[in-house]
Amino acid sequence: MVLYNLYSIETLHCNYTIFSHNFMCGVLKILCQLFLILLHFFTMLAKMLFLLSAAVRRNPSTTGATDADVQQQLVRFMHGSQDREGGRTARQKKRKVLVQQAAAAGIESDSD
Repeated sequence: MVLYNLYSIETLHCNYTIFSHNFMCGVLKILCQLFLILLHFFTMLAKMLFLLSAAVRRNPSTTGATDADVQQQLVRFMHGSQDREGGRTARQKKRKVLVQQAAAAGIESDSD
């Protein structure tokens, strides 16, 4: 009776082939899901840009706006949107005053 050698070259090659196939299938599945998520994101982004352009052109004062004009104004709007009404600046000033008061009182701050 001949015992099958578990560590023969053929067995190791077969195990490696099965492992690498399963690994690559998992990686490909993740990449396909990522691709679909990105495709959905950019599709929604294109739809939003189209709707914004249509809304701008419907306004009588901006009927002659080009896509480049709309995009430029949208970028300017989004750039300033992170600090609407100075809320972020006010919070930073308040935090700075609190940190200075804590430093004057000898208390260490973890807010930074």
